[in-house]
Amino acid sequence: MRVATMASPQPSPSKLSKYTAMGHRYLSRWVSWSGTISTPPGSPSRSSPNESGIPLSPQPPRAFQPRSRASSKVSNMSEVQAAAGHVEYPLVPKLPVPPLGHTLGWYLTHLKPVLPQDEYRVVVGIVDEFGKPGGIGEKIQGELIKRQDAMDNWG
Repeated sequence: MRVATMASPQPSPSKLSKYTAMGHRYLSRWVSWSGTISTPPGSPSRSSPNESGIPLSPQPPRAFQPRSRASSKVSNMSEVQAAAGHVEYPLVPKLPVPPLGHTLGWYLTHLKPVLPQDEYRVVVGIVDEFGKPGGIGEKIQGELIKRQDAMDNWG
């Protein structure tokens, strides 16, 4: 009794890009598991991936496309020129910089359950020093407000 083994389809890199080949392997295995193709993927009866009946896109599937650093950053849609057929979205209003006292209170509220009592008391002293009138906290808060007025995107 002979047992036939199925090889995974291996499209030649000269015909398809690496990413399209990966996508085709995924799709052809899915189609063979779903039972809609009578010939298993990689069998000798098919000489090329296109004979499987699966349409191959010239673009790799989105999941396999490499990302650039620019694409992962937040963009301001108002700065993008609207191409034919695209909609230009209105500006989203800027969020205000929260008051310094609110930020420091929020910080202490979230540190209290995490720190032991003695360390928490030390942090409260540091926060009080940072937030006192005329201190470094007010200077930094002023710089943040200037930055918010000057910049559209903090990302």
